[in-house]
Amino acid sequence: MIPLILLAAACLLGPPAPGSRIHPAVPGRPNRRLPRIVFPLTGIPLVFLVPPTVLLSGVAVAGTCAWWIRDARRHRHAACVADATADILGRIVADLHAGASMAGAVQSAVASQRENAATPVSVIDTLQTAARRAADGPGAALILAEAHGLPDLAAMGRLWHLSERHGIPLATVLEQAQRRIDARIRHRNRTRAALQGPQASAVILTLLPPVGMLMGALLGAEPLAVLTGGGVGGLLLLGGVLLTCAGLVISRIIVLRAAGDAA
Repeated sequence: MIPLILLAAACLLGPPAPGSRIHPAVPGRPNRRLPRIVFPLTGIPLVFLVPPTVLLSGVAVAGTCAWWIRDARRHRHAACVADATADILGRIVADLHAGASMAGAVQSAVASQRENAATPVSVIDTLQTAARRAADGPGAALILAEAHGLPDLAAMGRLWHLSERHGIPLATVLEQAQRRIDARIRHRNRTRAALQGPQASAVILTLLPPVGMLMGALLGAEPLAVLTGGGVGGLLLLGGVLLTCAGLVISRIIVLRAAGDAA
């Protein structure tokens, strides 16, 4: 109980939000944002009214859901970046084989990707910056090579830089890079399709305890009253929630590693 009270006090006395320092309040304009004191004060009664085991179980569930959503968004973004990079490399290689320069091929790729709503903004911005630099002179390869969070574009930039330094045919090495990305995407899609069954099994096993408690409540056993009443029931609730959350996280990590998507 005492750590929870200290946590609420820390939230109450914490530093102001970064937005208030970046965008200070304008004199004469009413501040329509809720004061920071409102949020800790709304959570303080829960510390005294709800058993600690229930609070900790809720925190574990909320943390697991937040991690799951963030991880799913991260891998979805990585998949979109890989798909967009494979398409970009294909267009650039085709233009190079047709006799275009690398600068012109990059500019053509930028123009084509602007019409694709699925292409991440970071990919378009990086390509656009490299295209402007290529139009002005050398150095566009280094811009791509230093692209953070875009490993395939960075590899393309390094190959472009090596081609400029050593005279290596750029179309050939970029074509090999595109084949590697295409092979990785095919492996990812095949593995994800094959792992749909294990993923569904993990979700079903995660939902079994809540369904069991619901069935017990319908039969009159009142499992929720026992688990939320503290004591041994609270410990059983906390242990079950922690094991369920850990199983869900571990199963997702195993599936992602099998698909080759784990960071």
